[in-house]
Amino acid sequence: MTSAFQLIAIDLDGTLLDSQHRLTPRTKAAVWRAAEAGLHVVIATGRPRFSGYTYAEQLGLKTPGVYLQGLAVYDGDGTLLHQITMQPETARRILRYALDHDLAVMVYNHQRKVTARHLSERTKLLTRYGEPMPDYVDDLLSLPDQMPISKLIFLERVETADAVRRALQAAVGDAANVFLSQPDFVEALPPNASKGAGLAWLIAHLGVPAERVLAIGDGENDIEMLQLAGFGVAMANAAPRLKAVADFVTRSNDEDGVAYAIERFIFGEEG
Repeated sequence: MTSAFQLIAIDLDGTLLDSQHRLTPRTKAAVWRAAEAGLHVVIATGRPRFSGYTYAEQLGLKTPGVYLQGLAVYDGDGTLLHQITMQPETARRILRYALDHDLAVMVYNHQRKVTARHLSERTKLLTRYGEPMPDYVDDLLSLPDQMPISKLIFLERVETADAVRRALQAAVGDAANVFLSQPDFVEALPPNASKGAGLAWLIAHLGVPAERVLAIGDGENDIEMLQLAGFGVAMANAAPRLKAVADFVTRSNDEDGVAYAIERFIFGEEG
């Protein structure tokens, strides 16, 4: 085994999971082999831990994880180590924008996800990722006074998502970081927050230098993570902006692209 890397950070949807949101046998074997070899294997996902950790359990991982686009970092035993939340007034501005434009929006913190009762049909789309149904409320605008808010997701159609992203970013300016995490998901985070920032906090906590990190992802929300890492790998199915910053483009998530990257760059194998 090469000693170049100490930690592998891997996105979930579109990366570690295939298009049916499954872990394939080859991918499981490669991840387990890396963990057995002594590397930290870290899940780095936009999902909250309550829906993302099940895959770490399936892989037998006891390492920390980066969740909620880097807004929540957990130890392997589930202890919350680090959390960032949005300014209440910024969250209220974004919620007001959603209501004014009749946009389906989901509100998250590390414990809950909430949406408006009248938006329930659109927000059921998240069940395709194995997430539980949200809590429903009648007054979205009161949420910032009732709970800390980490991020908001606008559930859009692929053909309208980028326009919504640009319009929302223009509306909130530098008060939030707005991006596409999936072709039909527009996410709003606190400024300067990202998976990359969450991963940076974690590797500092673990004492792992950035140059000893291998990061693998597929979405625009993985850009900062790949830029932080000593070596960044984009999936073949990745967003063009992510491929542009990657050091290598592996196979797609339906072709065991994560396993191929681990076998090649951790164990020096071609396959």
